[in-house]
Amino acid sequence: SMHSIALVETSTLNSLNIVLLHMVSAVGNIGVSCFVLISGYFGIKFRMYRFVQLVILTTFYTVLVHLFQNGITIDAGLIKSILVVPLYNNWFIACYLLLMLFSPFLNLLAQQMSTHQFLNCLIVGFLAFSVLPTGLNTPWYTVVTGGGKCLIYMIYLYMVGRFLRLHADSYFDRKKTFGVFALLQMLIILGNIVVEIIAHKPCRILSLDCSPLILGSAVCAFYYFKSLHFHSQIINRISVSILAVYLLDGMRIWVNKLIQIHLHANDAFLFVYLFALVSATFCIAIIIDNIRILLLGKLESKTIGIIADGLTKGQKYVENKIKNLHNEY
Repeated sequence: SMHSIALVETSTLNSLNIVLLHMVSAVGNIGVSCFVLISGYFGIKFRMYRFVQLVILTTFYTVLVHLFQNGITIDAGLIKSILVVPLYNNWFIACYLLLMLFSPFLNLLAQQMSTHQFLNCLIVGFLAFSVLPTGLNTPWYTVVTGGGKCLIYMIYLYMVGRFLRLHADSYFDRKKTFGVFALLQMLIILGNIVVEIIAHKPCRILSLDCSPLILGSAVCAFYYFKSLHFHSQIINRISVSILAVYLLDGMRIWVNKLIQIHLHANDAFLFVYLFALVSATFCIAIIIDNIRILLLGKLESKTIGIIADGLTKGQKYVENKIKNLHNEY
């Protein structure tokens, strides 16, 4: 929803839809934080197979989106799509792959620190990576980049997730948790709108990934859903393809040729067109992913297994060489 509404020029929105934009931005930007908190809570257990799989799926779907948008042409865009991972063109995947590589060391650090040390570490990180960049409006070209869309902030979120599991694995009152979440979201929306009115220019500072209010909202959402106990085969079935939904997000531009959401900036029913665009993109992505699994699943699994085994053997070879050199000296 957040990416789709960005297809509408902000300056063309009426007052009602500006509020809609801020609401979508406030809720949408907790997504990455929630995902990394969950990763930290359960702890990433590095597996070469999963690492290679993420690289291959990211490359495959990035190329597919490029072909949908531009047709079958060999150009610089296609080359960049093929090299999406080493070029770090998808910030989230690049950061998450690096987080996977660092996770064994981060897990060890989390285990070794006392509760007091861990809490102090998180407080320092909260001030340095969240409060100061947001409060001083410097979340782009300092230690935090991309408004928090960077490896250093993702590592911080991961460590927050580890702390929640190791030292704060509690359950809170569901109504109070939702109440705090709603309050934080309201502060984000009203705060951004007030700054916009005062500064006479668009403001998203309170809804950036590194915002303390976004972090607080993500933690509240995490604890809220943690308190729920239910099982759904439908959700489990859909969740298999959620990575594909994210990677095929660029399909919204192709889908928008039919819906043309940008023509409804002043329409009272913009949210209906937004919902239609999001739903269509979501469903198309899931269908494409299921077709991929049906046609290429076995071949893909075998190929990934061969590459992963080769990389694992290479890693062990290098480790043994280093160990032998160490013993010699």
